[in-house]
Amino acid sequence: MGNKIEGEKNLTRRGRGRPKGSPNKTTATAKAMIEEAADKLGGAKRMVAWAQEDPANERAFWATIYPKLIPVQVANPDGETFKTEEVGKGATKLAEFLNGIAERSGETGEPSA
Repeated sequence: MGNKIEGEKNLTRRGRGRPKGSPNKTTATAKAMIEEAADKLGGAKRMVAWAQEDPANERAFWATIYPKLIPVQVANPDGETFKTEEVGKGATKLAEFLNGIAERSGETGEPSA
């Protein structure tokens, strides 16, 4: 009998999980909801205003929020690097917006030490 159940097709692929490279629908849905909420809360303009309200907010932005936009570089055993995280559409929009602000203000956009 092995992998057969009465009345069902052969289940030899059982337990393999989601195919490699296929998107996680739950994560994609959650990200879409967060992006929509951010847009409704005022989007990038509101985030900039929030960061400027208090130095602690700006510190939180640079220390917690902004680093999530930067792809993580990890070296494999052979010493070659590869990306472990890709920047999403919303993150790309935010990064472009922040770079535009930095260019207009003459700053590099990097946090000060």
